[in-house]
Amino acid sequence: MFKPVKSVISLIVFMVPFICYNQATMPVEANKEDVATIIGHLPGNVRTVAVQGQYAYVGQDTLFGVVDISDETNPIFIGQMDAGALVFDIAVSGSYAYIATQSNMQVIDISDPITPNSVGVYEEQTLVTKTLIRDNLVFVLSGNGLKIYDITTSPTLTLAGQYNTYFEEPLDLDLYGDYAFILERTSGFRIRVIDIANFNDLHEVATESMHVRRLAVTGKRMITVDNGCSSVCYTYTTVFSWSPDPWKFVYLGESVAVYSESSREVAANELYAFVGKDVGLYVFSIYQDEWGIAPPKFITAYNDIEDAWDIVLSEDRIYAASSTGFFIVEAPPIIKMFLPIIFTN
Repeated sequence: MFKPVKSVISLIVFMVPFICYNQATMPVEANKEDVATIIGHLPGNVRTVAVQGQYAYVGQDTLFGVVDISDETNPIFIGQMDAGALVFDIAVSGSYAYIATQSNMQVIDISDPITPNSVGVYEEQTLVTKTLIRDNLVFVLSGNGLKIYDITTSPTLTLAGQYNTYFEEPLDLDLYGDYAFILERTSGFRIRVIDIANFNDLHEVATESMHVRRLAVTGKRMITVDNGCSSVCYTYTTVFSWSPDPWKFVYLGESVAVYSESSREVAANELYAFVGKDVGLYVFSIYQDEWGIAPPKFITAYNDIEDAWDIVLSEDRIYAASSTGFFIVEAPPIIKMFLPIIFTN
């Protein structure tokens, strides 16, 4: 009796990766599900968002705005200033916001949320597309390369390190450990990995040509999004693993959404990827167990959130900046998949 039962269990475990893979790679038709809860909404064309405490900081064309979200069901604009150029990204630390615009970096004093004001402008003479804050460091991606600024003792930007190179069109930036992952578009699309352990010696350790539009790095996985059209239009959400020494990216799986033309943004944690598409904000499970099972699997969609250009994650909320406004959304439950099968000799 024991041997047949063990054989059946072994067969089930062997088949699970293929079952999961088939479910994940079957095309998902856009706009078919909308079961998540939108808590609050502020109309407008919002390009980017950052959240700290009871305030959200948003970019609307050339305007930097402050939104009171203490009542999540009724977010309210309470202050704004004109940055003088299109606002592409915002990062916040304490009483200051750091904004990336069409031509420069700006430091904004937000200690009075009703009257934010610029206290520093750093000209780049090129497109500045991304700014991230980690610890007391501000990472800035522009056409001039990657710069790291120290804000430990002052909110002003003090250059700590830089990777000087020309990016024809810098698209995205994410950080993990001692590495910065940069997505650029030249004649094609390319991902560069920069070693940032020593600020005096920022250097490239890997480069990979990939036709992707945005990226997010969580742990030893990289999630990318892309889109294209043939007889119909579609978008891809793809998961790769990455490892140094030597550097390599390994394809783990993808999910395809048809009747969707554009992918705008991706954010991720250990369990989920959140993808901003032209047709809504899509959620995918990306949990990988010890067997490497479970390529990205479609979970649900927020179809009112069209063209989500920026996505911020917290423990139980998703904040999205989109062409239809600023949204506060209830995050899906933190669920892990388990296979409670133990093999013993």
